[in-house]
Amino acid sequence: MALKSGHMTPAMLEKQLTKLDRDDVPVYIFHMKQQYLDELHAELSQVPHSRLTVLNGGEIFEI
Repeated sequence: MALKSGHMTPAMLEKQLTKLDRDDVPVYIFHMKQQYLDELHAELSQVPHSRLTVLNGGEIFEI
């Protein structure tokens, strides 16, 4: 379902981060399904990437 909807699962994200092979690049997670938040947070905590940040909404970024 994730592929059809254009989303990634934590396992898919981990695969892509392995290919990227860089821990210095910040990765921001957003647009997660509310009914799966607890499960997603648990799975994302297992992804070995030091710059992984889950966004809550309302964050402001300056570039």
